[in-house]
Amino acid sequence: MKKLEWALGIAFAAAIAANLAWAVVSIHKAEAKHEEEHHEAKRLSHDEAGNPLLTISKEMQERSALKVEEIKEASLPNEIVAYGRFQEDPSRAFTLRSPAAGLARAAAGREWPRLGETLAAGAPVATLQPRFTPLERVDLQARLTTAQAEVAATTASLEASKAAFERIKTLNAQDKAASDRALQEADARLKGETAKLKAATETVSAVDASITARAGATGPIPLSLERGGEVVELTAQPGEALESGQAVLRVATFDRLLAKVALPSGTRLTGEVRAARILPLGREDRVLEGKRVALAASDPQLLGDTFIFSVEAGATPLRPGMALTAYLQLPGDAAKGVLLPRSAIVRQEGALWAYVRTAEDKVTRRPVEGAVPTEAGWFVPAGFKAGEALVVAGAQQLLSEELKAKIQGEEE
Repeated sequence: MKKLEWALGIAFAAAIAANLAWAVVSIHKAEAKHEEEHHEAKRLSHDEAGNPLLTISKEMQERSALKVEEIKEASLPNEIVAYGRFQEDPSRAFTLRSPAAGLARAAAGREWPRLGETLAAGAPVATLQPRFTPLERVDLQARLTTAQAEVAATTASLEASKAAFERIKTLNAQDKAASDRALQEADARLKGETAKLKAATETVSAVDASITARAGATGPIPLSLERGGEVVELTAQPGEALESGQAVLRVATFDRLLAKVALPSGTRLTGEVRAARILPLGREDRVLEGKRVALAASDPQLLGDTFIFSVEAGATPLRPGMALTAYLQLPGDAAKGVLLPRSAIVRQEGALWAYVRTAEDKVTRRPVEGAVPTEAGWFVPAGFKAGEALVVAGAQQLLSEELKAKIQGEEE
Protein backbone atom coordinates (compact mmCIF):
# COMPACT_ATOMS: atom_id res chain seq x y z
CA MET A 1 0.00 0.00 0.00
CA LYS A 2 2.82 2.33 0.88
CA LYS A 3 4.57 1.53 -2.41
CA LEU A 4 1.37 2.36 -4.31
CA GLU A 5 1.08 5.74 -2.63
CA TRP A 6 4.68 6.48 -3.47
CA ALA A 7 4.11 5.53 -7.12
CA LEU A 8 1.01 7.70 -7.37
CA GLY A 9 2.87 10.66 -5.82
CA ILE A 10 5.76 10.31 -8.20
CA ALA A 11 3.36 10.12 -11.17
CA PHE A 12 1.47 13.22 -9.97
CA ALA A 13 4.70 15.16 -9.54
CA ALA A 14 5.85 14.12 -13.00
CA ALA A 15 2.54 15.30 -14.47
CA ILE A 16 2.86 18.69 -12.78
CA ALA A 17 6.47 19.05 -13.98
CA ALA A 18 5.41 18.19 -17.54
CA ASN A 19 2.62 20.78 -17.42
CA LEU A 20 5.00 23.45 -16.14
CA ALA A 21 7.52 22.65 -18.85
CA TRP A 22 4.82 22.83 -21.52
CA ALA A 23 3.61 26.19 -20.16
CA VAL A 24 7.14 27.64 -20.15
CA VAL A 25 7.75 26.50 -23.74
CA SER A 26 4.40 27.95 -24.88
CA ILE A 27 5.16 31.31 -23.26
CA HIS A 28 8.58 31.47 -24.93
CA LYS A 29 7.06 30.63 -28.30
CA ALA A 30 4.36 33.31 -27.88
CA GLU A 31 6.95 35.95 -26.91
CA ALA A 32 9.17 35.02 -29.84
CA LYS A 33 6.22 35.20 -32.21
CA HIS A 34 5.17 38.58 -30.78
CA GLU A 35 8.68 39.95 -31.17
CA GLU A 36 8.83 38.65 -34.71
CA GLU A 37 5.45 40.19 -35.55
CA HIS A 38 6.44 43.46 -33.88
CA HIS A 39 9.70 43.51 -35.83
CA GLU A 40 7.87 42.90 -39.10
CA ALA A 41 5.41 45.71 -38.34
CA LYS A 42 8.11 48.38 -38.09
CA ARG A 43 7.74 50.67 -41.12
CA LEU A 44 10.16 53.48 -40.29
CA SER A 45 13.93 53.26 -40.52
CA HIS A 46 16.79 55.41 -41.86
CA ASP A 47 18.97 55.35 -44.96
CA GLU A 48 22.76 55.63 -45.05
CA ALA A 49 22.61 59.41 -44.82
CA GLY A 50 20.34 59.24 -41.76
CA ASN A 51 17.22 60.40 -43.63
CA PRO A 52 13.85 58.81 -42.70
CA LEU A 53 13.04 55.73 -44.80
CA LEU A 54 9.36 54.77 -44.86
CA THR A 55 7.94 51.43 -46.02
CA ILE A 56 4.59 51.91 -47.75
CA SER A 57 2.14 49.23 -48.79
CA LYS A 58 0.43 49.15 -52.16
CA GLU A 59 -2.89 49.92 -50.46
CA MET A 60 -1.47 53.03 -48.85
CA GLN A 61 0.01 54.19 -52.15
CA GLU A 62 -3.41 53.93 -53.75
CA ARG A 63 -5.11 55.59 -50.80
CA SER A 64 -2.77 58.60 -50.88
CA ALA A 65 -2.96 58.87 -54.73
CA LEU A 66 0.80 58.70 -54.92
CA LYS A 67 2.33 60.12 -58.11
CA VAL A 68 6.00 59.91 -59.06
CA GLU A 69 7.98 61.79 -61.72
CA GLU A 70 11.60 61.81 -62.80
CA ILE A 71 13.68 64.71 -61.52
CA LYS A 72 14.80 67.04 -64.32
CA GLU A 73 18.06 68.91 -64.67
CA ALA A 74 17.89 72.70 -64.47
CA SER A 75 20.09 75.78 -64.49
CA LEU A 76 19.80 79.12 -62.75
CA PRO A 77 21.27 82.45 -63.94
CA ASN A 78 24.03 84.00 -61.87
CA GLU A 79 22.19 85.86 -59.13
CA ILE A 80 22.71 87.56 -55.79
CA VAL A 81 20.00 87.82 -53.15
CA ALA A 82 18.81 91.11 -51.65
CA TYR A 83 15.92 92.12 -49.40
CA GLY A 84 13.61 95.09 -49.21
CA ARG A 85 10.03 96.36 -49.39
CA PHE A 86 7.52 97.55 -51.94
CA GLN A 87 6.88 101.28 -52.30
CA GLU A 88 4.18 103.28 -54.02
CA ASP A 89 4.94 104.37 -57.58
CA PRO A 90 4.43 108.18 -57.60
CA SER A 91 3.27 108.04 -61.23
CA ARG A 92 0.30 105.87 -60.17
CA ALA A 93 -1.05 108.34 -57.59
CA PHE A 94 -3.22 111.46 -57.87
CA THR A 95 -4.03 114.15 -55.31
CA LEU A 96 -7.33 116.04 -55.55
CA ARG A 97 -6.88 119.67 -54.46
CA SER A 98 -9.36 122.46 -53.88
CA PRO A 99 -9.33 124.95 -56.80
CA ALA A 100 -10.35 127.81 -54.51
CA ALA A 101 -11.19 128.68 -50.93
CA GLY A 102 -14.55 127.41 -49.73
CA LEU A 103 -16.44 124.79 -47.75
CA ALA A 104 -16.22 121.07 -48.55
CA ARG A 105 -19.54 119.36 -49.26
CA ALA A 106 -20.53 115.81 -50.24
CA ALA A 107 -21.43 115.36 -53.91
CA ALA A 108 -25.12 114.95 -54.73
CA GLY A 109 -26.28 111.36 -54.60
CA ARG A 110 -23.23 109.87 -52.86
CA GLU A 111 -21.52 109.71 -49.47
CA TRP A 112 -18.18 111.27 -48.63
CA PRO A 113 -15.33 109.04 -49.91
CA ARG A 114 -13.87 106.43 -47.50
CA LEU A 115 -10.38 105.01 -47.12
CA GLY A 116 -9.94 101.94 -49.31
CA GLU A 117 -12.83 102.90 -51.61
CA THR A 118 -12.16 102.73 -55.35
CA LEU A 119 -13.15 105.88 -57.23
CA ALA A 120 -13.56 106.18 -60.99
CA ALA A 121 -11.89 108.88 -63.06
CA GLY A 122 -14.09 111.82 -64.00
CA ALA A 123 -16.88 111.13 -61.49
CA PRO A 124 -17.66 113.95 -59.00
CA VAL A 125 -16.55 112.84 -55.54
CA ALA A 126 -17.22 116.09 -53.62
CA THR A 127 -18.26 119.71 -54.11
CA LEU A 128 -16.85 123.06 -53.04
CA GLN A 129 -18.99 125.97 -51.91
CA PRO A 130 -16.74 128.94 -52.82
CA ARG A 131 -16.18 131.84 -50.47
CA PHE A 132 -14.43 135.20 -50.74
CA THR A 133 -11.86 136.62 -48.41
CA PRO A 134 -11.57 140.43 -48.47
CA LEU A 135 -8.10 140.19 -50.01
CA GLU A 136 -9.28 137.79 -52.71
CA ARG A 137 -12.21 140.05 -53.58
CA VAL A 138 -9.95 143.08 -53.98
CA ASP A 139 -7.42 141.06 -55.99
CA LEU A 140 -10.00 139.67 -58.40
CA GLN A 141 -11.65 143.05 -58.87
CA ALA A 142 -8.27 144.63 -59.60
CA ARG A 143 -7.46 141.89 -62.12
CA LEU A 144 -10.85 142.41 -63.80
CA THR A 145 -10.34 146.17 -64.06
CA THR A 146 -6.85 145.69 -65.53
CA ALA A 147 -8.12 143.14 -68.03
CA GLN A 148 -10.99 145.42 -69.09
CA ALA A 149 -8.58 148.31 -69.61
CA GLU A 150 -6.37 146.05 -71.71
CA VAL A 151 -9.39 145.16 -73.87
CA ALA A 152 -10.23 148.82 -74.43
CA ALA A 153 -6.66 149.77 -75.30
CA THR A 154 -6.18 146.82 -77.60
CA THR A 155 -9.50 147.53 -79.35
CA ALA A 156 -8.38 151.07 -80.16
CA SER A 157 -4.98 149.86 -81.35
CA LEU A 158 -6.63 147.21 -83.50
CA GLU A 159 -8.82 149.83 -85.22
CA ALA A 160 -5.75 151.91 -86.00
CA SER A 161 -3.92 148.87 -87.35
CA LYS A 162 -6.88 148.03 -89.58
CA ALA A 163 -6.97 151.52 -91.04
CA ALA A 164 -3.20 151.51 -91.65
CA PHE A 165 -3.38 148.13 -93.31
CA GLU A 166 -6.21 149.20 -95.67
CA ARG A 167 -4.33 152.40 -96.64
CA ILE A 168 -1.07 150.60 -97.39
CA LYS A 169 -2.95 147.88 -99.25
CA THR A 170 -4.57 150.52 -101.53
CA LEU A 171 -1.24 152.26 -102.20
CA ASN A 172 0.44 148.96 -102.96
CA ALA A 173 -2.23 148.17 -105.52
CA GLN A 174 -1.71 151.58 -107.24
CA ASP A 175 1.55 151.07 -109.09
CA LYS A 176 3.37 149.92 -105.93
CA ALA A 177 3.18 153.31 -104.22
CA ALA A 178 3.68 151.31 -100.99
CA SER A 179 6.15 148.45 -101.02
CA ASP A 180 5.24 144.80 -100.53
CA ARG A 181 7.37 144.78 -97.39
CA ALA A 182 5.37 147.65 -95.87
CA LEU A 183 2.16 145.74 -96.64
CA GLN A 184 3.52 142.62 -94.94
CA GLU A 185 4.51 144.59 -91.84
CA ALA A 186 1.06 146.19 -91.63
CA ASP A 187 -0.57 142.79 -91.93
CA ALA A 188 1.63 141.40 -89.15
CA ARG A 189 0.71 144.31 -86.84
CA LEU A 190 -2.98 143.77 -87.55
CA LYS A 191 -2.75 140.06 -86.71
CA GLY A 192 -0.80 140.79 -83.56
CA GLU A 193 -3.35 143.29 -82.30
CA THR A 194 -6.15 140.82 -83.11
CA ALA A 195 -4.45 138.12 -81.02
CA LYS A 196 -3.88 140.54 -78.12
CA LEU A 197 -7.54 141.53 -78.14
CA LYS A 198 -8.62 137.89 -78.08
CA ALA A 199 -6.36 137.10 -75.10
CA ALA A 200 -7.50 140.18 -73.18
CA THR A 201 -11.16 139.32 -73.83
CA GLU A 202 -10.65 135.76 -72.59
CA THR A 203 -8.96 137.08 -69.44
CA VAL A 204 -11.91 139.32 -68.71
CA SER A 205 -14.31 136.39 -69.18
CA ALA A 206 -12.25 134.10 -66.90
CA VAL A 207 -11.93 136.65 -64.09
CA ASP A 208 -15.58 137.59 -64.34
CA ALA A 209 -16.61 133.90 -64.26
CA SER A 210 -14.43 133.34 -61.21
CA ILE A 211 -16.04 136.27 -59.40
CA THR A 212 -19.51 134.99 -60.32
CA ALA A 213 -18.74 131.43 -59.21
CA ARG A 214 -17.09 132.52 -55.99
CA ALA A 215 -20.10 134.70 -55.21
CA GLY A 216 -22.26 131.55 -55.37
CA ALA A 217 -24.24 132.58 -58.42
CA THR A 218 -23.49 129.26 -60.14
CA GLY A 219 -23.74 127.08 -57.01
CA PRO A 220 -21.16 124.61 -55.65
CA ILE A 221 -18.15 123.65 -57.78
CA PRO A 222 -17.93 119.89 -58.46
CA LEU A 223 -14.62 118.25 -57.53
CA SER A 224 -13.71 115.25 -59.68
CA LEU A 225 -10.65 113.06 -60.14
CA GLU A 226 -8.62 113.25 -63.30
CA ARG A 227 -7.41 109.68 -62.55
CA GLY A 228 -9.21 106.99 -60.59
CA GLY A 229 -7.84 104.67 -57.96
CA GLU A 230 -8.08 103.48 -54.36
CA VAL A 231 -8.42 106.16 -51.68
CA VAL A 232 -5.22 106.02 -49.59
CA GLU A 233 -5.45 109.41 -47.84
CA LEU A 234 -8.37 111.58 -46.67
CA THR A 235 -7.28 115.05 -45.59
CA ALA A 236 -10.68 116.77 -45.47
CA GLN A 237 -14.21 116.06 -44.30
CA PRO A 238 -17.61 117.56 -45.22
CA GLY A 239 -18.15 121.02 -43.74
CA GLU A 240 -14.43 121.80 -43.34
CA ALA A 241 -13.06 125.07 -44.68
CA LEU A 242 -10.60 124.58 -47.51
CA GLU A 243 -7.97 126.96 -48.84
CA SER A 244 -7.01 127.23 -52.46
CA GLY A 245 -4.66 124.35 -53.35
CA GLN A 246 -5.37 122.37 -50.18
CA ALA A 247 -5.44 118.56 -50.61
CA VAL A 248 -8.85 116.91 -50.26
CA LEU A 249 -7.90 113.27 -50.85
CA ARG A 250 -5.32 111.10 -52.59
CA VAL A 251 -5.89 107.97 -54.69
CA ALA A 252 -3.43 105.42 -56.01
CA THR A 253 -3.40 102.29 -58.15
CA PHE A 254 -1.18 99.31 -57.32
CA ASP A 255 -0.90 97.62 -60.70
CA ARG A 256 2.70 98.82 -60.68
CA LEU A 257 4.92 99.39 -57.63
CA LEU A 258 8.54 100.11 -56.87
CA ALA A 259 10.72 97.51 -55.14
CA LYS A 260 13.47 99.07 -53.04
CA VAL A 261 16.09 96.44 -52.15
CA ALA A 262 19.46 96.57 -50.41
CA LEU A 263 22.38 94.18 -50.59
CA PRO A 264 23.84 92.81 -47.36
CA SER A 265 26.55 94.96 -45.84
CA GLY A 266 29.94 94.39 -47.43
CA THR A 267 28.59 92.70 -50.58
CA ARG A 268 30.26 93.85 -53.78
CA LEU A 269 28.75 93.33 -57.22
CA THR A 270 30.87 91.92 -60.04
CA GLY A 271 28.69 93.27 -62.85
CA GLU A 272 25.91 95.66 -63.76
CA VAL A 273 22.39 94.87 -62.56
CA ARG A 274 19.59 95.41 -65.07
CA ALA A 275 16.82 93.10 -63.86
CA ALA A 276 15.77 91.02 -60.88
CA ARG A 277 13.31 88.32 -59.88
CA ILE A 278 11.03 89.77 -57.19
CA LEU A 279 9.27 87.46 -54.69
CA PRO A 280 6.75 88.90 -52.20
CA LEU A 281 7.32 87.47 -48.72
CA GLY A 282 4.99 84.53 -48.11
CA ARG A 283 4.05 84.38 -51.79
CA GLU A 284 7.16 82.71 -53.21
CA ASP A 285 5.01 81.03 -55.86
CA ARG A 286 4.49 84.46 -57.44
CA VAL A 287 7.74 85.35 -59.20
CA LEU A 288 7.60 88.90 -60.60
CA GLU A 289 9.96 90.62 -63.01
CA GLY A 290 11.71 93.73 -61.77
CA LYS A 291 13.19 96.30 -64.17
CA ARG A 292 15.87 98.50 -62.70
CA VAL A 293 14.91 102.15 -62.34
CA ALA A 294 17.83 103.61 -60.41
CA LEU A 295 20.62 103.06 -57.93
CA ALA A 296 19.28 104.78 -54.81
CA ALA A 297 21.07 106.27 -51.84
CA SER A 298 22.10 103.54 -49.40
CA ASP A 299 19.88 102.95 -46.40
CA PRO A 300 21.92 103.82 -43.28
CA GLN A 301 20.26 100.93 -41.44
CA LEU A 302 21.26 98.39 -44.13
CA LEU A 303 24.53 99.91 -45.42
CA GLY A 304 24.67 97.83 -48.63
CA ASP A 305 24.06 99.18 -52.16
CA THR A 306 20.38 99.99 -52.67
CA PHE A 307 18.46 99.48 -55.92
CA ILE A 308 14.98 100.44 -57.09
CA PHE A 309 13.08 98.21 -59.53
CA SER A 310 9.77 98.78 -61.26
CA VAL A 311 7.43 95.80 -60.79
CA GLU A 312 4.20 95.02 -62.67
CA ALA A 313 1.89 93.40 -60.10
CA GLY A 314 -0.37 91.58 -62.55
CA ALA A 315 -2.77 89.35 -60.60
CA THR A 316 -0.64 89.49 -57.42
CA PRO A 317 -2.22 91.68 -54.70
CA LEU A 318 0.67 93.98 -53.75
CA ARG A 319 0.65 96.92 -51.37
CA PRO A 320 3.34 99.39 -50.27
CA GLY A 321 5.27 98.20 -47.22
CA MET A 322 5.12 94.48 -48.06
CA ALA A 323 8.45 92.69 -47.57
CA LEU A 324 10.16 91.04 -50.53
CA THR A 325 13.15 89.01 -51.60
CA ALA A 326 14.94 90.00 -54.80
CA TYR A 327 17.33 87.90 -56.88
CA LEU A 328 19.51 90.35 -58.81
CA GLN A 329 20.69 88.95 -62.12
CA LEU A 330 24.43 89.32 -62.81
CA PRO A 331 26.69 88.45 -65.73
CA GLY A 332 28.38 85.04 -65.40
CA ASP A 333 27.87 81.31 -65.74
CA ALA A 334 24.55 79.78 -64.69
CA ALA A 335 24.42 77.41 -61.71
CA LYS A 336 23.62 73.72 -62.39
CA GLY A 337 21.17 71.63 -60.38
CA VAL A 338 17.68 70.14 -60.56
CA LEU A 339 14.13 71.50 -60.51
CA LEU A 340 11.62 70.25 -57.91
CA PRO A 341 7.92 71.03 -58.48
CA ARG A 342 6.20 72.92 -55.67
CA SER A 343 3.78 70.03 -55.17
CA ALA A 344 6.70 67.82 -54.11
CA ILE A 345 7.74 70.08 -51.23
CA VAL A 346 6.60 69.52 -47.64
CA ARG A 347 7.49 71.59 -44.60
CA GLN A 348 8.62 70.02 -41.35
CA GLU A 349 10.23 71.74 -38.37
CA GLY A 350 10.73 74.94 -40.35
CA ALA A 351 12.63 73.24 -43.19
CA LEU A 352 11.80 72.09 -46.72
CA TRP A 353 11.75 68.35 -47.57
CA ALA A 354 10.92 66.12 -50.52
CA TYR A 355 10.28 62.36 -50.86
CA VAL A 356 12.22 60.18 -53.28
CA ARG A 357 11.08 56.63 -54.04
CA THR A 358 14.01 54.23 -53.62
CA ALA A 359 12.06 50.98 -54.12
CA GLU A 360 8.53 49.89 -55.01
CA ASP A 361 7.53 49.99 -51.34
CA LYS A 362 10.00 52.50 -49.91
CA VAL A 363 10.41 56.29 -49.93
CA THR A 364 13.01 58.45 -48.21
CA ARG A 365 12.55 62.02 -47.05
CA ARG A 366 15.47 64.27 -47.97
CA PRO A 367 16.17 67.87 -46.92
CA VAL A 368 15.84 70.51 -49.65
CA GLU A 369 18.82 72.76 -48.93
CA GLY A 370 19.94 75.89 -50.74
CA ALA A 371 16.68 75.98 -52.68
CA VAL A 372 15.88 79.02 -54.82
CA PRO A 373 12.25 79.66 -55.85
CA THR A 374 11.54 80.05 -59.56
CA GLU A 375 8.40 80.33 -61.67
CA ALA A 376 8.41 76.56 -62.36
CA GLY A 377 9.27 75.38 -58.84
CA TRP A 378 12.35 75.20 -56.61
CA PHE A 379 15.87 75.12 -58.05
CA VAL A 380 18.05 72.87 -55.86
CA PRO A 381 21.83 72.82 -56.40
CA ALA A 382 22.59 69.55 -54.52
CA GLY A 383 21.05 66.61 -52.65
CA PHE A 384 19.00 65.32 -55.59
CA LYS A 385 19.96 63.79 -58.94
CA ALA A 386 18.32 63.95 -62.33
CA GLY A 387 16.42 60.75 -63.11
CA GLU A 388 15.49 59.93 -59.50
CA ALA A 389 11.84 59.15 -58.80
CA LEU A 390 10.36 62.16 -56.99
CA VAL A 391 6.98 62.03 -55.26
CA VAL A 392 5.01 64.95 -56.75
CA ALA A 393 1.56 64.04 -55.38
CA GLY A 394 0.69 62.58 -51.98
CA ALA A 395 3.84 63.86 -50.24
CA GLN A 396 1.88 65.38 -47.38
CA GLN A 397 0.10 62.06 -46.79
CA LEU A 398 3.47 60.30 -46.63
CA LEU A 399 4.65 62.77 -43.99
CA SER A 400 1.52 62.04 -41.95
CA GLU A 401 2.15 58.28 -42.19
CA GLU A 402 5.77 58.77 -41.18
CA LEU A 403 4.85 60.76 -38.08
CA LYS A 404 2.14 58.22 -37.21
CA ALA A 405 4.65 55.35 -37.43
CA LYS A 406 7.05 57.24 -35.18
CA ILE A 407 4.37 57.87 -32.55
CA GLN A 408 3.27 54.22 -32.60
CA GLY A 409 6.84 53.04 -32.01
CA GLU A 410 7.32 51.58 -35.47
CA GLU A 411 10.77 53.12 -35.84
CA GLU A 412 13.94 51.04 -35.84
